[in-house]
Amino acid sequence: MKKILFFIAGIWVSFMAFLVFRDQVDQVLDGSTEEPETVVQSSEPDHGSPQLSTPEVLVPKPVFVKEPKKLPNEEVPFAPLPEMDEEQVSDKEENIQVGDSNKAASSMSVPDENNAHNQLAVNLSNPFGLIITKFERLPSRFRLVSWKGNDLVQLEDLKKFNPIEKTFSRYWLEVGVPYVEWMNPVNKTSVFKPFSEGGSKPSIQAVSFQTQQQVLSYSNTSKTIGSVILKDYKIGGAPYEITNEMKAPLTSSYAVHCQQHIGANKYFHDLSGKRRGYKFGGWGYEFRINHFNFPERKITVTRKDLKTRKTTQKVISAPDFSI
Repeated sequence: MKKILFFIAGIWVSFMAFLVFRDQVDQVLDGSTEEPETVVQSSEPDHGSPQLSTPEVLVPKPVFVKEPKKLPNEEVPFAPLPEMDEEQVSDKEENIQVGDSNKAASSMSVPDENNAHNQLAVNLSNPFGLIITKFERLPSRFRLVSWKGNDLVQLEDLKKFNPIEKTFSRYWLEVGVPYVEWMNPVNKTSVFKPFSEGGSKPSIQAVSFQTQQQVLSYSNTSKTIGSVILKDYKIGGAPYEITNEMKAPLTSSYAVHCQQHIGANKYFHDLSGKRRGYKFGGWGYEFRINHFNFPERKITVTRKDLKTRKTTQKVISAPDFSI
């Protein structure tokens, strides 16, 4: 039995050895001892087949960022501009305008065409330090619409407009009697009652009233024109005259606004209703009104430097906004 097992094991080993050394056994049986040829690919391109080109890859050059130069605290990074004459300045401005012609229209400066504002800007260079920004008559709150004889007049309030009825409020006033305005806090309607001693201050008064006939130039007839002298206690000033022909009457009072400028700082002063001797200003300067010239829209003002006590008098004029 052992002999049979050894015989089978021998056959199995012989079979495995045959499988391992099969190639060498075939060469020995064929009688050839030549080594197998090795296949070497040629580096020369094949002209018969199309050659594929390899795309070139551009490698960006490295960018070196220079560190900004640190300046000492006392060093000035910008030198002052050299002085130039008028011709050089004009040539420089022309070059700047040509260079900026490709910019958007919104980024380019538009010249100011308002002569009044240009005149106001010129006045800012006045070393006196005070200019007039507004000098005009105040509009009247009331206008005359009707009357009864020479004792009653009907006035229309231009500040009280009814949007539903599209009309202005109207009040009957007795000539020569001062009236006090009472306002409803809910609907803001006004009622004028005769003034009484010990009550509120008067608001309006029809001082006098008269009528006159005006002959029409285009016919032989005439029309009656009513004229009333009003005293407005709220705005102050002298009484003024309005007629039924005036659609937008003006008062005798003026709205006067001034601007005091110290360098780039601007300060506004309302001089409406102020009288001679009124003092205003500040910030080291004191101004005093000497005289109002309403027809020519001028003010005579004296300026005093509070440090040196030096005084300077000047007549300032309002700019002509009608230009």
